[in-house]
Amino acid sequence: MNQIIKLTQLQYRNASKNSYKFYTLSLTRDNQVLVRYGRIGSNGKSLVYEFTCQPSTDEQYSELLGSTIGKGYIELERVESKPIKPEAKP
Repeated sequence: MNQIIKLTQLQYRNASKNSYKFYTLSLTRDNQVLVRYGRIGSNGKSLVYEFTCQPSTDEQYSELLGSTIGKGYIELERVESKPIKPEAKP
């Protein structure tokens, strides 16, 4: 199951260039980075990056986020879920 543990939504708006774009970046518990991007108002395109370990996944997420912000995108929303604690056995 792809439970999202981190989600960041960004937008790029430049009226003089008629450029209106969105970029959504998600990190899942299954060591995947999900990317959805495109022109605002469209469905956009999707990419999935899969990794074998969480540190690699976190690194890729941070790298993609940094490069997108470096292109002029503005962060609209960032959501992080709290870690799920295992149930205590009586």
